[in-house]
Amino acid sequence: MGFEKIGPYGVTRGDMVAAAIVISFLTGDKSARVKASLLVVIGVVMFVGGLALGEPQTAGFGMLFVLFMFVIAPALRSRKGSNEIYLEHSPEGLVAETPNARVTYKWSTVGAVRMVGSRLFIMVSGGCALVISDRSTSRQNMISLMTIVAQHQSHSSTL
Repeated sequence: MGFEKIGPYGVTRGDMVAAAIVISFLTGDKSARVKASLLVVIGVVMFVGGLALGEPQTAGFGMLFVLFMFVIAPALRSRKGSNEIYLEHSPEGLVAETPNARVTYKWSTVGAVRMVGSRLFIMVSGGCALVISDRSTSRQNMISLMTIVAQHQSHSSTL
């Protein structure tokens, strides 16, 4: 059983924003989730404190801080190298290939897999994920990919 080779596809700014939010709060490792939560708390405290003290500038700065960290900054990140991506699987792991590089993510390093909305997120390290949009492949192919990753994860956990 396998999935069809996915690609070529590119990562859009919307994918980058979605990845920042999903990785920060859902699929990232514990340290990434704690850091993201602390950043949100800082922004909310500034926002609520500004409203309570009657300082709208402080409240606005708190809101802007949260928006910058989780929406604006990810949208402005360089997408260089995130076009013309092909994804396939091999016995060693998932293989991502661009015109400039070929990377194999070993099965032992592939982490959580989660479908959020129309995007599939495959964690490959604590704060990094492969993002696959439904624009690049069929939903059935995404499900096949999730199944393959789950099989390899269950196989490696029994060793």
